[in-house]
Amino acid sequence: MQSRRAAKADLDTGMKILFITPLLKSYAERWMPLGVCSMAAHLKNRGHDVSLFDRTAAFILLGKNRHRLKDEMEKQVSAFHPDMIAFSTVSPAIYDTIDCVDTIRRSYRGILIAGGHHATALPLETLEKTPGLDAVIAGEGEYSLAAFAENGDTNGILGLYRRGAPPHETRLTGRITDLDDLPFPLLDLLDLSYYTQPNSATIRGFNLSTASMLTARGCYYSCSYCAESLTYGRGVRFHSPNYVVENIQKILKDYPVNGLYFLDNDFLADPARAEKICSLMIEQGLHKKVKWACQTRTDRLDTGIIQHLKAAGCVKLELGIESFNPIMLENINKATNINGSQRALKLCKESGLTVHAYMLTGLENETFDDLRQQLSRIRQLQPDSFSWNRVNLYPGTRLYNDRGNRFFETHEWSRELIDEFFEQDFLTAIHPEKRKRWENQHLKPYMWRTLTFSHLRNNDLKFIVEKIMGRNLLQILFESFRQLKQRFSPGN
Repeated sequence: MQSRRAAKADLDTGMKILFITPLLKSYAERWMPLGVCSMAAHLKNRGHDVSLFDRTAAFILLGKNRHRLKDEMEKQVSAFHPDMIAFSTVSPAIYDTIDCVDTIRRSYRGILIAGGHHATALPLETLEKTPGLDAVIAGEGEYSLAAFAENGDTNGILGLYRRGAPPHETRLTGRITDLDDLPFPLLDLLDLSYYTQPNSATIRGFNLSTASMLTARGCYYSCSYCAESLTYGRGVRFHSPNYVVENIQKILKDYPVNGLYFLDNDFLADPARAEKICSLMIEQGLHKKVKWACQTRTDRLDTGIIQHLKAAGCVKLELGIESFNPIMLENINKATNINGSQRALKLCKESGLTVHAYMLTGLENETFDDLRQQLSRIRQLQPDSFSWNRVNLYPGTRLYNDRGNRFFETHEWSRELIDEFFEQDFLTAIHPEKRKRWENQHLKPYMWRTLTFSHLRNNDLKFIVEKIMGRNLLQILFESFRQLKQRFSPGN
């Protein structure tokens, strides 16, 4: 297995390829950009020289200074001197990619290409609204990007859109069939001082130094709001259990982590495979070295699989509940039911496995009664943690096609307009200011208490004192003790 993944192409000359990821507005979870790391690993194995400028990590490490971020990006372009720069795109931050292309194109004459979720959903529009780009690749990038880098004739490359008159598509059918042929993602490209810094947001409630993993691609379902499978298409393709466990062993050997977060849409999509991964982790003693979390569907769970996950080191399951309203579940094509969600949460609670509930708000015809009922059900079932996110309309989803009013096709991709688009409630008649007041009064206090108790249950005393009660608490206690000692000492 390892020999296949280590094999390199016999290229006369490799290209120098720089990846640039966008500056995201939400970055607490510190999930690694594994898609870029996978493409980079494949290119490196074919003899190319690869590098990465991760704008989100750099922004944090540079003190959230946008001017320094721009300067550092330009310095890396100048120092690495790439033959090609590849941009990863997401819709809420596509304006950041456009700004990067405009900035770099002022002095750079090499190839600029974009891929990722947004470019996959709107490839021709991405070319049109980003004049500095030479091409866009829609869908999986490993083989297509390597073919583009290595072939002068681009006809027939999967998912490639070249700038032309007019821009044209040269799409082939088919995807990467054997994921085990891919090398392990090249995590060395990342600034691990950022990604593996202990935090309690990656695995919610657990203060761990965490790496991310992806053991499968795609999803069997088609929820109307979800763009996660846009790049990989319908259906699920899997890495083998041996590949997964070998990757875990490499991560634990090479990097100072004690946590793993599986980014699969549904880790239990093939329950027998998931149980085999758990068995191998136990056989190799990995369950004693790392705590981990994964996402799955509520209808996957029974007592047996939960106990198997726990035995292998899983400390948290994240479940897509979305809503306790059956009509809303039907409207978003969730293909789950309320009884199943309640049962799944209770099974986790009874087993002692902590659980995170993903909830959606802003759904079709939502009222304040719905909000109150949702929060009441959460209070009743008491997941260890939960999120309460407004549904967004991402290009490429059914919701966007039905209700997005072709925003991205007809509007400028400026930061102001895109931020405004993703802050709107398209499906509910609740006024945003009234929603905000309700959330501040009823939701946020309960979320804060839930998060606090989660940290108290799942972490040691040192973390609790420093992070939950505040870093200055010990100083306050010591100062109070010193003042009391002075007050009651002899002579005072």
